[in-house]
Amino acid sequence: MSSTNYSTNVSTSLGTVDYGMVKIQLQDDTGNWRDGSVTRNIPAMIIAAMRQLESQYPGKRIRAVTMEGRIVDIL
Repeated sequence: MSSTNYSTNVSTSLGTVDYGMVKIQLQDDTGNWRDGSVTRNIPAMIIAAMRQLESQYPGKRIRAVTMEGRIVDIL
């Protein structure tokens, strides 16, 4: 069984940085969190993905979580 690698290595002038990936989720009517999208763990990209999902689902709670399940941000 193979596992999916969600890390994103980016080369910079300071070396290679591993930003990892973040799931953007929305809370459904039953209170369960559903995956909406996946983005890099970069603050500007996270908030843009959260705002996009929020515009598609007005009134729903939106959150960003790491692949390990740690909450990064919540709207």
